[in-house]
Amino acid sequence: MRGGLGAADKAAALHHARAAIEAGADDALTLATAGFVIGLVDHDYETAMDAIDHALTLTGGSAWALGSGAIILGHAGEAARGIDYAERAIRLNPRDPEIWHSYTGLAIAQCAARNWEAVITASRRASQANPRFSLPYFLQAAALSELGRIEEARLAGRRGAELEPGFTVAGFVRAHTGRAEIWEPIGEALRRLGFPE
Repeated sequence: MRGGLGAADKAAALHHARAAIEAGADDALTLATAGFVIGLVDHDYETAMDAIDHALTLTGGSAWALGSGAIILGHAGEAARGIDYAERAIRLNPRDPEIWHSYTGLAIAQCAARNWEAVITASRRASQANPRFSLPYFLQAAALSELGRIEEARLAGRRGAELEPGFTVAGFVRAHTGRAEIWEPIGEALRRLGFPE
């Protein structure tokens, strides 16, 4: 999900995602995943949400599709809609083994809303559900930094860096370039914590 930042990996992911949609996939998981890839890799949020929303017409109770939608909507700056998708996913399946996905979507949507306390809460829940996923730790660190809680922020950030040893702020921001007004402030918050550029 976040490791395929190489050009060849991105091109292959987009090729397969678009092929699934063009082939008329009628499987909700396939459509939601294709939309997720298109949104994250190509920043084509409209096509991404078309696929995800189509997945939801097929299987309205798909927590994966709702969580994926929350992540894409958060990246697109549609905070309120992203929060709604994430909260619906969490309510639908509170014991979902992949609930970290929905909590990550909630954290990203709350970043778009600049609601730092809510980012902290959602990120912590995502990390509790999947302690090996680095992104929520970095979001939590940035939110804590924004609130001036620097020591707490450094602790969360250190855990993220342990999981992603090659982490750089520039690489993180570049991976989320769809809406600079959302991700540049997060990058600045991480820079204040001393992460490498």
